[in-house]
Amino acid sequence: MFQGQPLFPGVSNILEQLEKIWEVLGVPTEDTWPGVTKLPNYNPEWFPLSKPQSLQIVWNRLGRVPEAEDLASQMLKGFPRDRVSAQEALGHDYFSALPSQLYQLPDEESLFTVSGVRLKPEMCDLLASYQKGHHPAWFSKCW
Repeated sequence: MFQGQPLFPGVSNILEQLEKIWEVLGVPTEDTWPGVTKLPNYNPEWFPLSKPQSLQIVWNRLGRVPEAEDLASQMLKGFPRDRVSAQEALGHDYFSALPSQLYQLPDEESLFTVSGVRLKPEMCDLLASYQKGHHPAWFSKCW
C-alpha cells in the first residue's frame, strides 16, 4: 500500500496484475532476472516489452520525502535476490530522521510513547478533507 491504495491495483486476474507491475519495473529479462525464461509459466508474449520507469514519475509523493524513492526502488525489484531485506531496509537513510529511542522500544510498546513521534497529516489529505467540507477547527488557521 502506498498513498492509501495498492501500488499495482490489478482487478480481473493475475496477468493484469503482472502487467501493471511490469509497466513500472520493466518486463523481466535474463539480464534483470537470471533464470526467468526457465520459470514454468514464463511467456514474454503476454506483456508488451517495457523499460523500468522512475518511481517518482509514477508516484510523485516519493519525491516529497527524502530517500523515499531510493528505498522504494530497492524494495521493488523484480528479481527477489536483488531486493533489500527487511533488516537492511530498516537501516536505510529514509529512517535516519527517526529518534534513536524507537530502536530500543520493547515489541509490545507503542512507538507513540517516544517523545516527538506523531502522525502528521499530508497536505493532499487535508485539501481533500477541506474540499468535502469536513475540516477541523484548526484547519482554518492554515489558510
